[in-house]
Amino acid sequence: MTDRRFFDCTGPHSLNELAALSGARLWNEADGTRTFSDVAPLETAGPEDVTFLDNRKYVEAFVRSRAGGAFIDERYADRAPAGMALLVTAEPYKAFARVAQVFYPAPPVIPRRSASAIIDPTAIVPGDCEIGANVVIEAGARLGARCQIGVNTVIGPAVELGEDCRIAANVTLSHCVIGARVVLHPGVRIGQPGFGFAPDAQGPIKIPQLGRVVIGDDVDIGANTTIDRGSGHDTVIGPGTMIDNLV
Repeated sequence: MTDRRFFDCTGPHSLNELAALSGARLWNEADGTRTFSDVAPLETAGPEDVTFLDNRKYVEAFVRSRAGGAFIDERYADRAPAGMALLVTAEPYKAFARVAQVFYPAPPVIPRRSASAIIDPTAIVPGDCEIGANVVIEAGARLGARCQIGVNTVIGPAVELGEDCRIAANVTLSHCVIGARVVLHPGVRIGQPGFGFAPDAQGPIKIPQLGRVVIGDDVDIGANTTIDRGSGHDTVIGPGTMIDNLV
């Protein structure tokens, strides 16, 4: 079970509801009214949890699992423990991911501005955004609706964010245009100058970095990742890109 001090769970949910949300099919229609309180891995799931099997390496763990329900490929249905409710799908992991988001949705954006935030009068910040403590939003910056900006984040001059962005604590943004529904985890740095210089006997001659960083919609960038702007061309991160931590 997850530590409820850190995670808010929306369960219980019925198997009929989970099937509709995930696109999976009930193996036994009579199980549709059964309810489940949480999601969990095969090894730790209990009778009130839903789990998944998507790799034959874990069939034995599936056979021993105490989970009350599971997303599986149909070929493993005959290996299920007695009493386990089955949700059949060709993509069990994807189906599990969808319902996990239902059990654990992202925290809502709470419209407010911390008294310690510094927002330039020329910046555009909709009233439904959440602006944390010590945030700095500089001249000409533009935020879309329902953005969430974490504590100590700096949004530089003329930076643009699309709607529903979630920017965590201690992020620095400059020289960038960011799409909608982008998630930036703590410590991300976007738009700093790249590493460019011309060799010279008297010492390296720095080349001005005149590009931008352009980030598409639905991008997720991990903690402490740095994406520099280009020397001439833009640095472009395409829609739907997922970048891990420390890149």
